[in-house]
Amino acid sequence: LLGNLGSRLTSTSEDSKLTKFNRHVSSKDSDPRVISTDTREELWFESDQAMNAALNSPEMGAAVDDAKRFLDMERTGMIIVDEKTVIG
Repeated sequence: LLGNLGSRLTSTSEDSKLTKFNRHVSSKDSDPRVISTDTREELWFESDQAMNAALNSPEMGAAVDDAKRFLDMERTGMIIVDEKTVIG
């Protein structure tokens, strides 16, 4: 879903620059004939301002419109976190 978005955001203006992109996919079914997966994608930004610019970009809008074709949007969500490094 966001793979192409990630590459576009890394090459756009500094206002919405993506610093890191990870995709995690897990299968829910051992039968290879059944398509049943969970996917988590992480978008990392340098600042809140960069994240907000990216989330409001035309590229993100296009990615969401595309996702509506194949995702269960009732079970799709977003979690925003602020990573903290704890040394102890």
